[in-house]
Amino acid sequence: MSKKKNPQDKKRAVYEKDHYTFPWSSPHGFRKTWKKKKNHFNRVVRRKAKNLLHAVEGSAFESLGPEEESLTAELFRKGLSRKRLRKTGVVSVREKIERKTEHRESFNLKARSHAARAAGFRRLVTRLIEDTEYSEKNLLEITRAARSGRFQNFLDEEPSWIPKLKQWILSAQKRIAWRRSEAQIRNSRTRSKPE
Repeated sequence: MSKKKNPQDKKRAVYEKDHYTFPWSSPHGFRKTWKKKKNHFNRVVRRKAKNLLHAVEGSAFESLGPEEESLTAELFRKGLSRKRLRKTGVVSVREKIERKTEHRESFNLKARSHAARAAGFRRLVTRLIEDTEYSEKNLLEITRAARSGRFQNFLDEEPSWIPKLKQWILSAQKRIAWRRSEAQIRNSRTRSKPE
């Protein structure tokens, strides 16, 4: 009788005893698709043999000389040359996980996404600094970005942007406040004019 296993022992047993075939479509689909793949492959070979036999049947064997007979045998052998039907290697679940992590690390997605994010923040900041219009939309955009922890990390990595950004934000706030006060003055003048 087998002893009771705790979850850790069960997982260890799965890692060592269970196997995986890398079918690339689904973990349990291999046992279904292998049968179909093998049947299809054999069907192709049977079809080739049938076509070659029909071609040879057309000529009478009595009229063939020794050269032609060897030629047809050679043709028959070449026509039925089989490609090897291969299964991908069967590995334990532990090996499967190790392979997948190696594959994932080879792409280095984390570093690439970090570099792309930093480039995006760099573009945003340069566009803002070069903008002398100081629109409310841009100010809102930079305040949203400032709330992001990733933007803070970007500024920690590239501190040369901080004084430029502070200067831009101060100028933008002054310019926007001035525009609003000008608009209020214009509105009050138009309201006070008698018609």
